[in-house]
Amino acid sequence: MDRPNPDALLMNIQNEDAQRGKLKIFFGMCPGVGKTYAMLQEARQRQADGLRVVIGIIYTHGRAETEALTQGLDRIPPKLLSYRDRSFEEMDIDEILKVRPQLVIVDELAHSNVPGSRHPKRYQDVLELLSAGIDVFTTLNVQHVESHREDIHAVTRIVVGETVPDTILDEAFEITLVDLSPQALRKRLAEGKVYVSDRAKDAADNFFKTENLTALREMALRLTAAHVNRHLRSLMSARGLSGYYQSGERILVAVGATPFSESLIRMTRRWAGMLDASWVALHVESSTPLDEEEKDRVLKNLTLARVLGAEIVHKEGDDLARVIVDTAQKEQVTQIIVGKSSQKPWQHWLGKLTLTDRLVDLSDQIDVHVVRLSSSEATFPAKKAPIVPQVKPMEYGLSLLMFAMATVISFLLSPFTGYQTLGLVYLLTVSLSGLFLGRSASFMLALLCALGWDYIFMPPKYTFIIHSHYDVAMLGMFFVVALMMGHITSQLRRQREIERRQRVRSEAMY
Repeated sequence: MDRPNPDALLMNIQNEDAQRGKLKIFFGMCPGVGKTYAMLQEARQRQADGLRVVIGIIYTHGRAETEALTQGLDRIPPKLLSYRDRSFEEMDIDEILKVRPQLVIVDELAHSNVPGSRHPKRYQDVLELLSAGIDVFTTLNVQHVESHREDIHAVTRIVVGETVPDTILDEAFEITLVDLSPQALRKRLAEGKVYVSDRAKDAADNFFKTENLTALREMALRLTAAHVNRHLRSLMSARGLSGYYQSGERILVAVGATPFSESLIRMTRRWAGMLDASWVALHVESSTPLDEEEKDRVLKNLTLARVLGAEIVHKEGDDLARVIVDTAQKEQVTQIIVGKSSQKPWQHWLGKLTLTDRLVDLSDQIDVHVVRLSSSEATFPAKKAPIVPQVKPMEYGLSLLMFAMATVISFLLSPFTGYQTLGLVYLLTVSLSGLFLGRSASFMLALLCALGWDYIFMPPKYTFIIHSHYDVAMLGMFFVVALMMGHITSQLRRQREIERRQRVRSEAMY
C-alpha cells in the first residue's frame, strides 16, 4: 500500500491556508468607541491601494461622520426577509459570492440572523466568505465573546444574548483594538454621538457607568494581548526561532447536567487561551439515568464546549473522581478544573470526602484547581433527592417471588438438613437478586429472608422469639452478609451495563 507523501500533504495544507480569506476584527470594550469608523477608514485605504472593496452590511446608526466614510464604497444591497409580519434586512451572501470582491465589510459580527436566513448567526456567514477566499473586516465588542459571558454579567448585571465562540477570535488574522477612555466615551454619549438623547441618559445611568466601562476596557485589553501573544508565538515557531513555544499545558474540565458547568467551560476556555493550551471537556455517564431536562442540559453544555474549541471525551463509570483522574492521565492532562463541592454539615462530621477532596488525593502529579461555582441561571432549582425511592412494582414483585421460591425449597430440604443449613438457601437467593433487582428491592428481599428464616425454621417455630444467643448472632451476621453480597452483585450488574453502553458507543464511533 502506497503511503502519501508528507511533503505533498504539507504543501496541500499550506495551499488551502493561502487560499482562505483573512479575517480582521475591530475589537472594542462596548458600543460607541469607534469600531465601525475605524473599519471604514482602513477599508477606504485598502481601496485606494487597489483592492476591490464592498460593503456587505453596515450600521451607521445615523452618525453623519460614519455615513460619510461609506461614500465611494460599493454596497451589496441587503436581502429583505419577512418574519412575524415585519421586514428585516440581512446580508446577501449569494450576491457577495457572485461578485467575489477581495474584501467585504461585515458590521456587528455577533448579530443573530432572522429565521429563514442561510445561517442562524452572522459569524457563520463570515466563515463561509472566508472559505471562499474573501477577506473580511468586521466589528466585535468584548461582551459578545462567549467565554466572558459570566464576567460580563457579574460586572453589568446584564445577560448578553448574542455571543460568538472564542474560536472565531482564533480564526482572526489580526485583531485591532479600538480603545477609548471611559471618560471620553461618556462624553461622546452625552453629546449624542452614541445614542439619541432619550436613550443616552438611560444608557449612562446603567450600562455606561464608569466602573462598568473600566472593567470592560480591562477585559478587552487582556483578550487582545492574549491574541497578540498567541500570534507571536505561532510566528516564531513557524520560523524556527527559539524563545517562544507552546506552554505544554493541557487542561481538563468535567461537564455535567448542572448549569454551573457553563461557567466552568467558559473559565477553562479563558484559561486555555491565556496559557496557549489545549483542553478537554469530559462527560462521565453513570448508571443513574438522567431525566429529559438533564439530558438536554448535558447536550447544551457539551455543545458549548465544542463550539469553544474543546476536545469532547465521553466516559462511563460511577466513581466520578476515579474516572476523571484516569482520563486525565490517559489524555496527558496537566491541570484539572473543578467547581467547589458543597458539603452538608453531617457529611463533614462523618468525614465523608467531597469530589474535590478525592480528586486531590488521586491526582498525583496533576494540578487540581478549585473554583467557585456560578451560573447565569440564578433561579435554577436544585434537584432534590426523593424522600421515598422510586417504586418499581416489577422488581418488588420479583423480590416476593424469589422469597417464596426460597421458602418452598427450604421446606423440601428441612427434613434432611438442620435449620442452620437453610440459611444458606436464603443467602444464595439474596446474592442472586443483585443480578435482577435494584438496591431497595434487594434490601427488602434480605429483610424478608431473615424474618422468614427466623419465623418458619428457627426454634421455637412460628414465632420471632429466639432463645439461643448463637442463633441471634447467626441471624444478625446473615442479614449483614446478605446485604453486602446483594450490594456487590448489584454493583457488578451496573458495571456490566456501563461496559455494554461503552461498547455500543465505541462501535457507533467506529
